[in-house]
Amino acid sequence: MKKFSLFILANLLCLLAYASPVVTPILLRQRSVKVIIFPLQRAVVASMVDTVVIKYNVKEGEVFNQNEPICLLDERRYQQFFNKSKAVVDETIIECKYSEDRFKRNQELYKKGIIGEDELEKSRLDRSISQTKKKNAIADMTMAKLNLDSCRIIAPFTGRLVRQIVRDHEFVRAGQPILSIINDTQLLAVMHLPSRLKNSVALGQQFKVKIDETGQLYSGLIYEIAGDIDPGSRTFSIKLLIDNRQRLLAAGMSGVLIDMPQKLKNAIKE
Repeated sequence: MKKFSLFILANLLCLLAYASPVVTPILLRQRSVKVIIFPLQRAVVASMVDTVVIKYNVKEGEVFNQNEPICLLDERRYQQFFNKSKAVVDETIIECKYSEDRFKRNQELYKKGIIGEDELEKSRLDRSISQTKKKNAIADMTMAKLNLDSCRIIAPFTGRLVRQIVRDHEFVRAGQPILSIINDTQLLAVMHLPSRLKNSVALGQQFKVKIDETGQLYSGLIYEIAGDIDPGSRTFSIKLLIDNRQRLLAAGMSGVLIDMPQKLKNAIKE
């Protein structure tokens, strides 16, 4: 019986020897430093035109790539506005060519003394007016094209659709929010450090955090340092940039600070 007990004890010691090392959070003021995960980018996209939502190409929670159409709006009305404005541009181009040719002919006739100065100046004025009309028509067509293109909500970055604020077949007005998106290919781990470390942190320093939801360690570089110190808590915030292209993490997760540069550890002990 005693030999069997010794055998079991020996096996347990072997298992403990090969087990993963215990990760101890860094304590500041006898407390672990809490970490909250945020997306690198967040946007609430609004409509630029008055129209109806036709369909979403992405469901809530699904990912999309940059420059992909996320949502399609009814463009039929704005397609006709564009067609009409383009026709006006074509008409003004013809008028400009006619007035230009007429002005050149009148210049020759004026030199030969066939027409007077008043007739020449009138043709010059007609040319200027036709050129102005052409510029206005091109501006109207540009605006019509902008409204037409706005009927396709294009992804400004690679990310994830968080919420469909306006559903399919609902009417939306210009300026009204349609959807909410985030860029979660990179995440920001936000934490607050004591004010005495303010002059010791620097952009690019590497930290390690442990995320509660996954139980794993992740490294990140300081991406942003707060410009001021909170007078109530005597702390300041820093943001770590964490690579999340595999999308193992999600915005809203939390954890604790595990490791920081030795320079900061020394500053804590002082």
